[in-house]
Amino acid sequence: WISNAPDNHYFLLDQAYLEYVTDPTFESGFEWVKQGLSDNLIVIHTFSKLYALAGMRVGYAISNPQAIAAVEAFMSMDNTNLSGAVAALTTLDDIDFLKLSSRTTKQSRQMVEAALDELGLRYLPSQTNFIFHEIKGDLRTYINRMRDSGIKVGREFPPVTGFNRLTLGTPDEMTVFIKVLKSFREKGWV
Repeated sequence: WISNAPDNHYFLLDQAYLEYVTDPTFESGFEWVKQGLSDNLIVIHTFSKLYALAGMRVGYAISNPQAIAAVEAFMSMDNTNLSGAVAALTTLDDIDFLKLSSRTTKQSRQMVEAALDELGLRYLPSQTNFIFHEIKGDLRTYINRMRDSGIKVGREFPPVTGFNRLTLGTPDEMTVFIKVLKSFREKGWV
């Protein structure tokens, strides 16, 4: 599909969750760029997720030189600030932090999945730092009740109904979420 597209069509492949993927059949878009699959493929990655630099707004794109030049024509000169650039470079070298971030996200995902299984709530398989899970009842009410309990959960994703996106925090944070979710079940809310 990508290689058969007209030259003036670009494909942007967002690999924000790349480091979370454990599926052995996964093939990164970076490999497609290396293989020269298409001159109009641009693969992007962010430091927002595993690297925990969401507020810094730092990321990068990989493609062929012509596609990068086309994208750069639309970029502002102040796209990345010095703090973000230094933080990104520093984080790349902090292997211990990256391992900790990966390990705690995996632990949090397993905890939440176990609780959802226990409650009989369906969820989509996740290789990210979030879980898209079923709720019973009105989603807006669920979001508000979670907020009233000090927990921010995701917005609606129409046309999908009856599901909520939960960003995974630390295991301690997920312990609090699980406790609140189970209390909601006791009240008949989920």
